[in-house]
Amino acid sequence: MILDNELHAETAASRIPKIAEERGIHLREISESVCVKNVRGELKDILALKEYFFSLAEDNFKIIVLDALYRFLPKDSDENANGALREVYNQLDLYALHLGCAFVCIHHSTKGVQSDKAIVDVGAGGGAQSRAADCHLILRDHEENDAVVLDAAVRSWPPIAPACLRWRFPVWSLAPDLSPFDLRRPERRRGGNRTPNSPTAEKQTWSVERFVSEFITPEPLRFAALTARAQASSPELSQRQIKIYVEAAVSNGLAFKWHDAMDRRTLSYASVPQQELELYKTRTEPVPPNAT
Repeated sequence: MILDNELHAETAASRIPKIAEERGIHLREISESVCVKNVRGELKDILALKEYFFSLAEDNFKIIVLDALYRFLPKDSDENANGALREVYNQLDLYALHLGCAFVCIHHSTKGVQSDKAIVDVGAGGGAQSRAADCHLILRDHEENDAVVLDAAVRSWPPIAPACLRWRFPVWSLAPDLSPFDLRRPERRRGGNRTPNSPTAEKQTWSVERFVSEFITPEPLRFAALTARAQASSPELSQRQIKIYVEAAVSNGLAFKWHDAMDRRTLSYASVPQQELELYKTRTEPVPPNAT
């Protein structure tokens, strides 16, 4: 269910078919699985929706999208107040438990450029929401026009590698040709050291697959050694970028964690599982000339 308090019903009725057509989805395919309820003008806040949510059949929806969260906040509440946001998320937990579904809250970012902020700090409002939400999924401006970087912070699941999206009306689509680390930065003030016409180094495009092929080998390396190897070859890679690529490689099965025999908390990373190293060495060691 999409519970929308920003769009009029006629706007949603115009927008959704365009998106479905672009995605190659016939409306018949989603007529029984997608429900859109436009509540703009009905002045319902998250507390007043309790009666409505409890009137719905349990386990009927998998996801309920609230678009947008700020217009569902109770009257006279302040999104910058931790107490107010805590109450909102307590209500969402109650509704989710009753209906057996997940809630997705569409929220706006704080003012200004977001490139230097932590993922959980991009959303406007008190810090309570950074701790209450199980996943923060954000969009930040890419340095290329009509493109954004999708990034996420999750509580209980494997990390998600950032990705780029490009806007072509009426949908966003993946843009694998762009680097997710080229976020739009604040413009430099006049009089700085930047020379407008100076040549810039050609930017390298990185992917999880490329990172693994260049820096992760069958021989395990601790993260510090892996970072040193990557930065010696490609100084433009920051430690944060390297960490994201390593975590994404592990979650995608392209790299494997190794545990130290003496201390299980000490981790190394390799391109083969820990138990397969001896088999790998057996395959790659030279055969003596007199061996049969």
